[in-house]
Amino acid sequence: MTLKDIAKEAGVSVSTVSRVIHHKPNAAGKDVQKKIWAIVRKSGYMPNAAAQSLKAGIEHPSSMPASYIVCIFDGSADTGADSFFTSFSEGLEQEAFKYRYLIKYIYMTSETETLSEAAQVPRQTKGAVIFGQPGRRMTDMAAGYFRHVVYAGINHQAMNCDRIICDGHEAAAAAVSELLDLGHTKIAYIGSISNDSCYDGYCAALALRNLPIRNEYIVSSEISFGGGQSGAQKLLENGADFTAVFCQDDSIAAGAIPTLQNRNLRIPKDISVISVGDLKYAQSISPMLTTIHIPAEELGRMAAKTLIDRINGGHRLTLTVTLPFFIVRRESCSEPKSY
Repeated sequence: MTLKDIAKEAGVSVSTVSRVIHHKPNAAGKDVQKKIWAIVRKSGYMPNAAAQSLKAGIEHPSSMPASYIVCIFDGSADTGADSFFTSFSEGLEQEAFKYRYLIKYIYMTSETETLSEAAQVPRQTKGAVIFGQPGRRMTDMAAGYFRHVVYAGINHQAMNCDRIICDGHEAAAAAVSELLDLGHTKIAYIGSISNDSCYDGYCAALALRNLPIRNEYIVSSEISFGGGQSGAQKLLENGADFTAVFCQDDSIAAGAIPTLQNRNLRIPKDISVISVGDLKYAQSISPMLTTIHIPAEELGRMAAKTLIDRINGGHRLTLTVTLPFFIVRRESCSEPKSY
């Protein structure tokens, strides 16, 4: 496939495609960029490095065919159009593309016996990025299959490899502390529970203020809009007298808020809601969602940079890179209602 073919399929000019894949400022709108990168991913397009080098009058070391990086993600990852994984994968793909690497995705489940069973790994694969919250079996399988591995996500995984982290434990603790500082002491939780850094951060923030962990305030749910709906419904059915809800992910909050509103509960006058992620739709939720910003796209970019540097022998020590988070205050949190 050529630039002209990509431009035709995307319905844009060749110059627009060129600007996007070469990361020029203000190359195109976000939707157009997504469309172009989707076509690049599907087609496996890679610029002719030799031609580019000849045009620039330099000798380019990467005139060889493209290599591959495998991204392994577990079955619990939300891969919707506006998910954390989508933002992460955009950063991963675009950074890897600069170094003539393409990304192959492998979806792992607890039933997967081998990596080759999950997907055909290209012969030119140089290493792997593990994303999300993999189990021990998944990490052991990847470590045995690939020479170079990087973990990226918000959980601190006990893995002997480079790790790119945005600390989910501390992010969750910051979200709960925001509610506590507003005066809330009856704070519910919706999200994953088992070996999850956000749940651990929720518990740690309450313990720091000498508040008990109350079972009726805790609902285990999948990370999705539907998980937020069913989680909020269960809290209401439990009859819990909560005044605030901490949701593990923005998608959960997006489902929980209308469910609470359907019970004539006002957000935030009756119930405050806060979450983690700061995904693109957080501002379109009504009321706009207060959340912790996780730099998902930058996690992807740093994962690609670190893995490629490792592949090329640029560093030998095992690295842990921690990226910052910050709270984005909008409209979904306020002081608890006084009776």
